[in-house]
Amino acid sequence: DLGIDSIMKIELISDIEKDLNIAIPEEIIYTIESFTDLIQTINNYSEKSETEDTQVKEEEITKEPGLITKAISSILIFGFLKLLFKIETVNGDRIPQTGTFIIVSNHASMLDFPVLSAILPSKVRKVVSVPAAYDYFYKKSLGPWFFRAGFNMFPMKRYGNYYDGLKICAQKLKEGRPLI
Repeated sequence: DLGIDSIMKIELISDIEKDLNIAIPEEIIYTIESFTDLIQTINNYSEKSETEDTQVKEEEITKEPGLITKAISSILIFGFLKLLFKIETVNGDRIPQTGTFIIVSNHASMLDFPVLSAILPSKVRKVVSVPAAYDYFYKKSLGPWFFRAGFNMFPMKRYGNYYDGLKICAQKLKEGRPLI
C-alpha cells in the first residue's frame, strides 16, 4: 500500500510525469496500489516512446478545412441542433463580439461545445476554437472532417501531460481566437 489518498496519488504521479517527461494514462493511475505497482508503471511508461496512436499530428492542429467543407458541416450541425433542441440564450448580449475570451461549461456531455457554439453569433462562431478530446473526436472516421470543419476544433489529449494542449490554447488566444 502506498499509504496515500487518491488526491495525493494524482499529485505524486503528476510530479513524476513532469520530472521524468512521461505520460501515464489516467485509467492506469487508478490501478496503482503499491510501491511495486508504481515502480513497474514508471518503468513501463519510461520505456515507451510516443507512438503514432498517441501523438497529435501537427497537420491536425494547423490544417484548416476548405470553405465548402465548413459551409456544409455548419449547415448540417447547426441546422440539426436548432431543429432538435429548443436552444434559448439568456443574456446573449454579454457574449463578446470581438477579441479573445474563454467560454467554459460544466462538461455534462459531448454536446456542450456544439450547443455553446450554436448560441454564438455567426461572426464569433467563425473564429472560435474548440479543444476536442483527441481519443474521442480524432479516432473516429468522420470526426476530423465533420466536427473539425463545423467547430474549428483542434486535438487535445485528455490523459497524461496536458501541457502541450494548454500551449496550443495559449497560441490560439494570442492569435485572437476565443475558446470554448
